Amino acid sequence: MTALRMEVLIYEEERHSLGYDPLYSYLKSHKNPPEFTFIDTGCWRGYSGTWEIWESKLFLVELYGLDKDDND
Repeated sequence: MTALRMEVLIYEEERHSLGYDPLYSYLKSHKNPPEFTFIDTGCWRGYSGTWEIWESKLFLVELYGLDKDDND
């Protein structure tokens, strides 16, 4: 069994695993969101993100993924 790749949350300069995918809801709310292809069996969604909380707001600070059309 392959472990799932977790999102990363940085809070007060500490890194934590994030079991929720905040980008999913955002992408689903758009008519033509970018499409990703899976990275490996641990990341079927095709991307992984690093998030940080600043001033009580959640920011995406890094995104790694494979675009469905050109794979980078």
